[in-house]
Formats: sequence, C-alpha cells, structure tokens
Amino acid sequence: MSHLDLADASAIRSDGHGNLISLLQAHVPTRARIVAASFTSSDESVVRSSKGLDPKGEFLSEGAVELRLDRVHWFDRGSGVEELDLRLEIVVDDLPARVDVVDFLRREPGIVGGMHHDMPYTDAAQCDVLHRRVAWELGVYPALYSADFLTGETVAHRQNMIDEVIRQWRTGNLVQIMFHVSPPQYTVAQERDGGWGTDAAAEALASPNRVYSYLDEARWAELMDEESALAANWNDRVDEYARYLVQLQDAGVRVLLRPFHEMNQHVFWWGGRPGPSGTAELYRRFRARLETRWRLDGIVWVWNVQDLPDDYGRFGGDEKFARYRGLEGGLDEYDANDWSAFSPGPDHYDVLSVDFYDDEGFSARRYEQALAIAERDGKPLIIGETFVFPTAAERRAQPRWTLAMPWGVRTWRYNTPEAMAEFYDDAIGIAGLPRFRGASTRR
Repeated sequence: MSHLDLADASAIRSDGHGNLISLLQAHVPTRARIVAASFTSSDESVVRSSKGLDPKGEFLSEGAVELRLDRVHWFDRGSGVEELDLRLEIVVDDLPARVDVVDFLRREPGIVGGMHHDMPYTDAAQCDVLHRRVAWELGVYPALYSADFLTGETVAHRQNMIDEVIRQWRTGNLVQIMFHVSPPQYTVAQERDGGWGTDAAAEALASPNRVYSYLDEARWAELMDEESALAANWNDRVDEYARYLVQLQDAGVRVLLRPFHEMNQHVFWWGGRPGPSGTAELYRRFRARLETRWRLDGIVWVWNVQDLPDDYGRFGGDEKFARYRGLEGGLDEYDANDWSAFSPGPDHYDVLSVDFYDDEGFSARRYEQALAIAERDGKPLIIGETFVFPTAAERRAQPRWTLAMPWGVRTWRYNTPEAMAEFYDDAIGIAGLPRFRGASTRR
C-alpha cells in the first residue's frame, strides 16, 4: 500500500484507539487521510465486518481479530479508492469506556462537524448521500447525522429515515431528528396530505395543513386544554411519532430529539408564544407523554431558538408580524430575543441549540447570550443550524460551541469549497468520536 506503514507490524495493537479508522490513520506517515475502509472480521464481537465502506469501524470489545482489508477510501488533495487484499491481525486492548452523548458534548471536545439530510428518503440506499458527498469532496465523514420526521408525501418514507438513523448510530455516529410536521388539528392520516407551504400571510393565516401555518389564540387555548378534542387528536399524532421512536430506543439509539425548533419565531404553527402556556409548555407536554406513556427515557432533548433581529415580533419592525395587527385571536407583540421566555426549563432539556441565519452572524453578542443560558442551566451549547460555517477566528473566540450543523444541500451554495474544507479539516469527524453509551431498552 502506498500510504499505510505496516511493514514491520505482525500484529497491530489498538493502544487506546476506539475504532479501526483512527488506528490505521496512526500508521499513515504521509498527509493522506483514511476516510473509510471495507473489511471482513474474523470476530464480529470485536469489530463487525463492514457493509461497504465503513467510516469508523468501531471496536465493540477487547480481543484479537484478523481483518481482511478489501478497500480503502483515501483523501490526499482529492479522493480515491484503493482495492486491496491485505490481512491484518489487530489486538484490541486498553479500549476506552463508552461515554454518554450529553457528557461528551459537555466536555467541549472541540467542534463536531455535522450535516443535515434535507432529502426525501425515497431511496433507502441514498439516505446518507450528503455525508458521502462531504467525505468524497473533503475527506471527512460528518460526525452528526441529522434527519427530520418528514411531512406531506414524504411521510410514507419515515421508516427509511428511522432505519438510517439506526444504521448511523450502529456505525458510531451521533444522530438527531427534528420535527417539521402538520398542525395539531390534522389527523395521522391527513399528515400525508400536508407539506411545508410558504410563510406568506395569505396562506399561513388560514391554518392550512402546512408547517408554515397559524393557530389563533382560541385554537391554541384548546390545544393547551388536555380535555379538548384538539388535544386528543394531537396526542394521537404524538403516539404515532412514538411508535417510530420506540424502534430507536429498542435498538439502543441515544437520539438527539429537537421538537418545536426555533421557538422564538412565529411563522411555524408552534412558535412565537413565550411564557408558561406557550411553546415551551407544548414542548414539556410532548416530552412528558413520550416518557410516561411510551417509557422513552433514552432521548437527548434539544431546546432550540434562532438568532432573530431585535425588532422581530414587533409591529414596528417585523414586516411578517404585521399580519396579526387587528386580527381576532392574533399574536401579541413579544421579544424574540428574550430566549429564556421560551425555555422549557433546565429540568426539561439536555442541550441548548441556536440556529444562525441572521445577517449579524456569529457575533460576540449572540455567543454571550447563549453562553449565559447554557452556564445558568448547566447545558452544552451547539450550533443547531446554519447556512454559513463559523470561521476559524470565530471558533477560536467562541470555544464553547461543541457542534455545528449546516443545513443540507444548500451548504454548497452558501460556502466556498475552501471554507468548507477549512471547517471540516478542523472539525471532529466520525473517526474522532468516542464510543457512545446507548439507550437502555424500555423498562
């Protein structure tokens, strides 16, 4: 092989490495990077044989194992795949203990490089196409796989999404699911007729079966009334989501779950409602039902807000908010930058996440605002969504961000190849992740 230096090694000791890719990388004397490998294992209890190119090859237990290395995906100023027939004896010893996902993020390991999969999941074989694109173009397989519970015609492919989340976790990746779903008055069956829609007032105010939709104050009050027909219908919907989430917990997946994201903006049907009976209460009830009725206690709960302009949620400066002026049951003005007014409370979430889309960017003000809440509540801090990566200077100045997730295919539109390469070169990829402790099977 042109890059691996194994000539004098009759057996390779893992020496504390938790996965095959990082171990092999330690034997590469050049600047080349091993992105993934295909191999057959003599002992599946130590490391599972790969199905295709595996970007991690996580070690499962200590012991000696013989590997037949078939292919290696290299990156050295460009990608290439080398066909091999190499037999290696690996002695896995001094294996690091598994760590909890939240504890890992709290340790501030550096910044984890993620990617959101904003694709329809119609083809099960293409569910990690954006991760593979980053790996091929930049030489790093992202360390967070983010998915969505899907809406409209894509609801039919939810099982593909769940299967991919399980596969990613078993590969050794961090995983996340968010919710862009229909308003609560629509049934489980009607979700398939929904969609995103637009945030135009003429469409959203009619409360259509769309993510961009609106609930007037009377309907919101009905949703908050646990004895109402609307609350019962919504609970049926929550139970439908739970049936999928049960599969994750039974598979040991410790998923980051991010419902009702960007709570402080009003264009989604759940958002723009501060205070104890607002969006945060919907979040708390959602969690409570999943935990009490479905015993889903292995979830990592993510609370998410967005960096919004100072006049957002005000009649004087927010053009979109003008739709509520004089509207019966319309929203009251609110301070979108009082993030604490949307907090479910420190006992109800595990990770604080901020989405960055405003022109102000990754400013010191926003960082200090987020950091104050994270320190007060004792939570790790992540960049939940962004089109544009934080620069190296911004990352140095704001070291408490432990993860950054770009929003899907538009990442290539908003960043130069050089900026993407700089970020992922510096970020933690999947091979740099520890071995994670899984969720316990439901009691």
